[in-house]
Amino acid sequence: MWIAARATTEPEFKKAMENLKKLSEPAWKEMTELAVGMWSRARYSTYRFCDLQVNNKCEAFNSAIIEYREYPIISLFEGLKFYLTKRIVRLRDYMLRYEGDLCPKIAQIMEKNKKDVDGWSPNWHGDKDYSSFSVGNSIDKYVISLKDKSCTCRKWDLSGIPCPHAIACMWFNNQNPEEFVAHWYR
Repeated sequence: MWIAARATTEPEFKKAMENLKKLSEPAWKEMTELAVGMWSRARYSTYRFCDLQVNNKCEAFNSAIIEYREYPIISLFEGLKFYLTKRIVRLRDYMLRYEGDLCPKIAQIMEKNKKDVDGWSPNWHGDKDYSSFSVGNSIDKYVISLKDKSCTCRKWDLSGIPCPHAIACMWFNNQNPEEFVAHWYR
């Protein structure tokens, strides 16, 4: 089920769902009854630039306020104020010391994507902007448009963070991949 949920393309999704059906037909049936666009990246809209499936914010918040839950309302709010203020100050101090151009988590993702470039060979399509490419390895092939900031694997389209396929093309052009990261991650 999680393979189908994390799939970013329709063929990946269909293959994962076929495997799920072989493993457990009741589970497959239950998942097909749900709106796929609500749980699988393969059907997520690229308009929102969000590939998150769960964010656990409610769980994190609930665990943070557990010690204040039984207090009277004013004491509860004072406890929440203390918790949130302390968290904001801690994160602000961290970001003031941070020297990168990208948010720390995005910088980690970019480093991982740069390592995953190995094995992908870019092929320029001959456009004057040097922005249209296909990238392949021995198994898969994807089409990249650096101008439109998109790849047919849809990972860049969904998140705003260049995928390894796009990074291979950027390096072919001697371009800095960090310049292609969506502006809200800076």
